[in-house]
Amino acid sequence: MRTYVLDATPLLILYIPENSVTCRHVLAEVLNKKSRDIIRGLYEGGLVKVKEPKRRSIEFILRFSRELGEDRKISIADLHVISLAYELRQEGEDVVVITDDFSIQNILSRLGIDYRAVRRGIRRSIKWIYVCRMCGKVFKNLPSNGVCTICGGEVYRRPLI
Repeated sequence: MRTYVLDATPLLILYIPENSVTCRHVLAEVLNKKSRDIIRGLYEGGLVKVKEPKRRSIEFILRFSRELGEDRKISIADLHVISLAYELRQEGEDVVVITDDFSIQNILSRLGIDYRAVRRGIRRSIKWIYVCRMCGKVFKNLPSNGVCTICGGEVYRRPLI
């Protein structure tokens, strides 16, 4: 049976397929009290299970997202959703992540994990690099404080072509 890992969007619009799972960080992202009460009911009624990824999965996904230049764009909840999907797939489960988040979709695409967008999806997978606006120095990872270590200019993210 296929397992659906849910980001916040499907929970907010109540798109809950059978055999759905999410993590506590996603539940915490739901700010609206009415939505939170509905989602709590889904959880307590057994329609959505809550499962946390293991530390090693989280660390792997964090390193992987850094290589893609997505680490600064994903939240803790996003990291846990991707890590949970990765872990479930490693355990042999057929996994689909339901999310509208482009960074999550990009990482999942690179990992070869299926995803389904509720409203909007990415057109292609992107690897990001960081470039200094002043001197043009290219960085694999964003320097601390987003400042170029060569000239002190602002460093911005752009797709690697």
